[in-house]
Amino acid sequence: MEIASRELDSRLLLSVLALERGYDVVLGQKWLMERNIRYMPPGVYVSKTLTKRDGQFMSVAKKQGYCVVSIDEEMPGLIAENDALRWISPDALSLADLVFLNGVPNRDAVVERFPETGQRVKAAGNPRWDMLRPELRDYYRQEADDIRRRHGRFVLINTNLGWTNSEKGPADVMIADQLRLGKLNLQDPKDKSFVDDVLAMEAANKAAMITTIASLAQRYPQIGFILRPHPSERLDSWEKSLSQIPNAKVIRDGAAAAWIMAAEVLLHTNCTTGVEAIALNKPALCLLTSETPLTARYLANRVNPVVRTAEEAVEALDLFLSGAGNIRYTEEMHKEFARSMSSEPHKLGARVILDYIDEWQGRHGMAAAARGKAWLPKVGYRWLQRDKSVRGILLPDLSATTVAAKIGEIARELGISIPLNVLRVGSKVVLLSQQPASRRMRFAAASRAALARVWA
Repeated sequence: MEIASRELDSRLLLSVLALERGYDVVLGQKWLMERNIRYMPPGVYVSKTLTKRDGQFMSVAKKQGYCVVSIDEEMPGLIAENDALRWISPDALSLADLVFLNGVPNRDAVVERFPETGQRVKAAGNPRWDMLRPELRDYYRQEADDIRRRHGRFVLINTNLGWTNSEKGPADVMIADQLRLGKLNLQDPKDKSFVDDVLAMEAANKAAMITTIASLAQRYPQIGFILRPHPSERLDSWEKSLSQIPNAKVIRDGAAAAWIMAAEVLLHTNCTTGVEAIALNKPALCLLTSETPLTARYLANRVNPVVRTAEEAVEALDLFLSGAGNIRYTEEMHKEFARSMSSEPHKLGARVILDYIDEWQGRHGMAAAARGKAWLPKVGYRWLQRDKSVRGILLPDLSATTVAAKIGEIARELGISIPLNVLRVGSKVVLLSQQPASRRMRFAAASRAALARVWA
């Protein structure tokens, strides 16, 4: 994992269903786990994306005998085009035994661009979206109720200024990073146009959002306006922009789903949370300040009502908040959502993913009996790693108690009863198993935890 608020709950869902099938699960921060691939017993290695950097570690995993799969976290919320998959590395894609995408259109775009992938790319739904289905969304109910009790009636505003308001630095730093990673070539007119569009869109989005919040907050002083920036965004810049609006706050806690459920309505700037809103059947409005090839790739503006200016946003939300109007999803929006997600109506995407993995292992002689062996790292396993840049913000500490509680809640929602043992096996890494850890493993974990307290 890289971003807890986006990935943790969905990975815990996948973990519950894997535990039910007899797997042990090692779950945690991607950077430490990548360092440790060669020192862990081989099993199924799940990569969160298919970047060039991911490919380096997928290659190591393959050499160690892992089944290597990817759940591409960049795909949900996008309408992929075969000539605009800039984040996908052909090398990483070639190393994946299986790639799980959230919809048939996105799967077809990847296969069209990379025909050699053949049957390895599957439209299998996505565990993140499973968590929003009726059978699981009560997992967020208590948290949503708590949010509502603390904040009363509020409008939720979600932003995604990943280039111009990043914790990593200003836009020129972000561009330089993309150039270094080979994701951009500014000599290519298409890439240059892409960058220009991103910077112009984000500047326009921020200006329109500030105008909208200021106007509505003045009209509705009894209602809160809570701005929840993308996990990679700076908070201080937004706090400064909204400092003169008494009923506006900048908060970034927990998973987006609970905040969407607690809010009166969601206003966003082409954000994936708009797609989450339709999945939860909560009203959402997309503020689309520009229309370019860049904005055409976002699913949110196809499945949410759209406004083009701050004035239109204020008018629509004024009618909604006053009770004089409503924000509704059309039948076509629901159809577009269904087409793009391609989830099975009676089966969780996480179960589909595990079915494919089990079938692959069966065909390749990776015996299910191996799941019963106690998980033990090899000599050279690294337990500790300091966070760099924004890593600590994106993925805070993983408490074994919190992880166990969350898994218990998910299991109860699904009617699953399994014994569970949770052991920290590194900074922000936990081992989940139906079996108690060995004495050797518990001793190693305890001694490393003591060392970590000194090291901290």
